[in-house]
Amino acid sequence: MAKLDFTFNTGDTPVSKIVDAIANEYGYRETIIDDTGKEIPNPQNKAQFAKHCIKNYIIGIVRKADLLEVSRVAQQTVRDIELD
Repeated sequence: MAKLDFTFNTGDTPVSKIVDAIANEYGYRETIIDDTGKEIPNPQNKAQFAKHCIKNYIIGIVRKADLLEVSRVAQQTVRDIELD
């Protein structure tokens, strides 16, 4: 399995502000409901949640690119068949 690690300069923006913004945008909750219906502290902290969101975003755009390529190839195949 390949691994992608990267860092980038956030300039004057504190990392905590970025993490908070991602957590707010994607609906992080400090507490969650467990399987028994009891409210418990979220076992995933904001930074872990933000990292998970970024990972899912990247996976999503890669899947979209894959689907676009499959569609392009399928359309070309149909055109090739129609020309024969």
